[in-house]
Amino acid sequence: MKNIVKKIILLYSCIVLSVLSVDAQFENEMQAANQLYKQNQFVEAYDIYNRLIREGHYSFQLFFNLASTYYQLDSVAPSIFYFEKAKQINKSDADLEHNLSLAYGRQQDDIDKFPELFVVSFLKKISGVFSSNLWLIISLVALWAAAILFYFKNQKKGFLFEKQRWLWLLAFGVFSFLMAYLNNYYNYSTDYAIVYKAQTDIYKSANIDSENVLTVHEGLKLTVLDEVDDWMKVKMSDNTVGWLKKSAVRKI
Repeated sequence: MKNIVKKIILLYSCIVLSVLSVDAQFENEMQAANQLYKQNQFVEAYDIYNRLIREGHYSFQLFFNLASTYYQLDSVAPSIFYFEKAKQINKSDADLEHNLSLAYGRQQDDIDKFPELFVVSFLKKISGVFSSNLWLIISLVALWAAAILFYFKNQKKGFLFEKQRWLWLLAFGVFSFLMAYLNNYYNYSTDYAIVYKAQTDIYKSANIDSENVLTVHEGLKLTVLDEVDDWMKVKMSDNTVGWLKKSAVRKI
């Protein structure tokens, strides 16, 4: 049993150290782009941020900074798109909420929002305190600490090594894992899209000859329900459902 616990501790130690490792080159590039942004050299800053994304980098600050750059360049749809990408990682950032509201202020459509159930709203708020990755890190650290305390519970004395302490850490680790799952579920199980075309029509069915439900403009956020050939079935915040061309939107 002790050998198994030792292996688990070693495994968790390797995972935690791997997750916490920092890409120095990425940080240097970000600092260079941030400096260009501060100097109002928005096109040059955009070039670096965009290249980092093409290289596969994924972080809240990268998306936030690129969205802010697009905003300064008066690009409404890309600005909202990348602010929403940043929000998938961290929902509770005050600067993000402020900037996103400014970006949506440039969006032309005025569509009412359908009220959300309290339980769903509460779970979204709790799981959104941290990103799913951070919740997962917290979970791994808590479970790693629980394994250590379990291993030493009969060998050492003191507050930390009392027999039940490891159970609290185990419970917290499981809770954090659940929050990571919910955060990922609410942010990634449902697909969203941003209208990129300056103006596009939404139809009652996947046919350009069908009834026109309404016309929407760039920057509008839509829930993706289905995709058929070059058509996408979407739902708006007021629960209106219709079809539009895939080429008019970009999935978040």
